[in-house]
Amino acid sequence: MRVATSKLNHVAMSVPAHFLTDATRAELVAFHRDVFGWSEQALDEPDGPLVIRISREPTQFVFVQPDAGDGTRAGHMDHFGIEVPSEDALDDILAAAHRYREQDERVKIVEKQLVRTMSPDGTGAFETINCYIGYLLPMMVEVQHFRRSIES
Repeated sequence: MRVATSKLNHVAMSVPAHFLTDATRAELVAFHRDVFGWSEQALDEPDGPLVIRISREPTQFVFVQPDAGDGTRAGHMDHFGIEVPSEDALDDILAAAHRYREQDERVKIVEKQLVRTMSPDGTGAFETINCYIGYLLPMMVEVQHFRRSIES
């Protein structure tokens, strides 16, 4: 069987419809813009989903759907991950989250950590540097940078 190359294009989660007010939408867009550099994708759908683009590509986004019920019931560490090109980029995002939390205590942060893992082919080790950031939505964002371990 031939396996096609794929990439993640979006993450979808639901929130109670009453939660997704104009004010909350504005808060979510402002946070994700100020911390991650993301932007809102305008939709011609009143009271519809909130779409936050995570890159310049229109096909990469977070889809927040208003739901008549309770919405997504995520656990404390449920998340989706993004990869950044450098540890400096991760540090910049983490610093922006800390600045944002100074004005809004609803920002959740799990501080930066480093995890060493053997490469899938067993030829060496690599390091994952990551942190977790959350704000109002049921899922947090894990920010990751990968690099070859110095010890490999």
